Amino acid sequence: MTIGIRIIQCAAEQFSADDRRTVINLALSSRLYYKLVAPILYRTMVITESNIDAVRSFMEQPQSKELAKRVCSLVRTLVITFSFEYSDEEFRSFQWLTSVQHLAAPYNTLPAVIAAAKGDCKISSINLWYVDYAKGVRGLPDQVKHRLSHISGFVTKTTRYADDPAWWCESTIGQLPALTHIGFELMQVATVTGVENTSANFDLDAFERLLRAVLTYDRLVCIAIRLAGDYYKRATDFQQLGQRFQDVRLKFWLDPRPLDTWSDDDEVAIADAWHDHTIWTESLPLELSLPTELRLA
Repeated sequence: MTIGIRIIQCAAEQFSADDRRTVINLALSSRLYYKLVAPILYRTMVITESNIDAVRSFMEQPQSKELAKRVCSLVRTLVITFSFEYSDEEFRSFQWLTSVQHLAAPYNTLPAVIAAAKGDCKISSINLWYVDYAKGVRGLPDQVKHRLSHISGFVTKTTRYADDPAWWCESTIGQLPALTHIGFELMQVATVTGVENTSANFDLDAFERLLRAVLTYDRLVCIAIRLAGDYYKRATDFQQLGQRFQDVRLKFWLDPRPLDTWSDDDEVAIADAWHDHTIWTESLPLELSLPTELRLA
């Protein structure tokens, strides 16, 4: 038995992302598996429609509650996909928030997630999904605003930055005194407002005015831009934009994966979470991030 446990532990240390998913599915039905692999696997936890029932059961069953608390205390990155909603009541059994540092979640789940921390929130990095950026920041509790160093979110053609970049910056960057990294996610799927946000109707001139205002904040050390889905096809337009600024703080993540539906977004978010890919880890100076065929002569 001891030898068998050691073999499993060694294997867990070498697991790929796909293997880790398999082990977690096993772990959800076996306390032994949790004890063996939790310290290795649960730095990142991803909650999806397919595993939420098992996670809830594990968190709420009396025989597993103490073990669940130990597992959850290891979680540093929590990713919640945006294909379903939670109530405040459902989040009360999730007590890991005192250890979570990075949170990626849809806007409508944020209040419940943060409330579960009960005033002991350590979140310093947030990825806001499918909400107007400024609205998302306004909805954050003060305790989170004051400690956030990294934030990324979606930019749509309905965002007010086009009319008043200075107001937008004050409503976002100005409300986050510890912020050093800001990211803009550009992708084409329908937003919560029902507006189809495609690269074809994206106002690049307005976005340039926004970047010019953002770059006036000296405390920002990284301004990252993700070009996903059909925005990837406009990479050279953004390269020209970057060349006009000549600012080393501008970074780009060229993401060619198709993002045509909500389910595409879901799968991409899950894959990125398991592989520890974020806008911060994947963004590079644009000249380095572009494939050869997209580089300007």
